[in-house]
Amino acid sequence: MKRHKHHSLRQSTAAISARKVLTSPDYAAINAAIERHLDLACTTASQKAIQHCVGAEEFRKIEEIISFTSNQDAWLQDNNLSSAADKVAGTLSQQYPLLSERAVFKIINQATYGWR
Repeated sequence: MKRHKHHSLRQSTAAISARKVLTSPDYAAINAAIERHLDLACTTASQKAIQHCVGAEEFRKIEEIISFTSNQDAWLQDNNLSSAADKVAGTLSQQYPLLSERAVFKIINQATYGWR
């Protein structure tokens, strides 16, 4: 009987693991929040507006995306901000292919403004 219970435990663990794998951030919500609320300057008000529009997982992903964008070497290594912005936009689109073109534009604008 213990063996059967152990088997059931493995099945329920597998089911939980499968659900975790299947859940991923909602990029439609992420794109909408970024497109509507990401300002040039990162303010508490814009962060709260974004957080209000998305779930915790999506908000964490947005923070990850913004951090990824801000920490690219191109910002320091390129000759000018325009060139760096182009490179970072390409890298951002490759790393996060589900971001909309408009969301990438807004993220790059914020990062460029931060580097001025």
